[in-house]
Amino acid sequence: MTAQDFDVLPSAYNAFEEAFKQGIKVAIVHLNNQDWNWSHRDRGILVSKALDHRARNEAVAHCIAHFDLSSSRKGQEALKWVGWRGRLEMDIHSMVAGRMISLPALSDAISLSEDFVDVAACLGVSEFLLSWRLQYLTDDEIGELPVHALNRLQWGPSHDTVVPTGCGWPPPGTGDMYLQIAKHQL
Repeated sequence: MTAQDFDVLPSAYNAFEEAFKQGIKVAIVHLNNQDWNWSHRDRGILVSKALDHRARNEAVAHCIAHFDLSSSRKGQEALKWVGWRGRLEMDIHSMVAGRMISLPALSDAISLSEDFVDVAACLGVSEFLLSWRLQYLTDDEIGELPVHALNRLQWGPSHDTVVPTGCGWPPPGTGDMYLQIAKHQL
């Protein structure tokens, strides 16, 4: 059975809805050389029109995680270029994977398909995000999943996929993003 044989399991995490709840403005625009950009000072997110719906949802979820961590010590250091941004990005990938791929949905998806690509399609997430989620499952989380189905995937950390999109870090709070969002919402 493949992902084309059944409906995609809806993500329990709708990033656009969450952004709205948090008062974060989102605009889908033409972007050059990046897939999304965010500004914590402007509370705004720009997402490329070139991304499909699934990738847009992941991009907004990624940016929301940046907002969530921007007041942390690690987030503040990364924004000031004194902390390693790569480490913060790894934390963000973990947050997004946990939010977008619940254990019940993962359990259903791996039970329905034995192909890694189809499981990602079934969950409505990128192969990268699924790979990240699988790599960082805790022992307790693994205990809640049908292990025979996990083993059937024949996935391991050496099968990691390339990050499919690029995160644009904000300029030092110029207000430009707010103006770009306002322009696109007219």
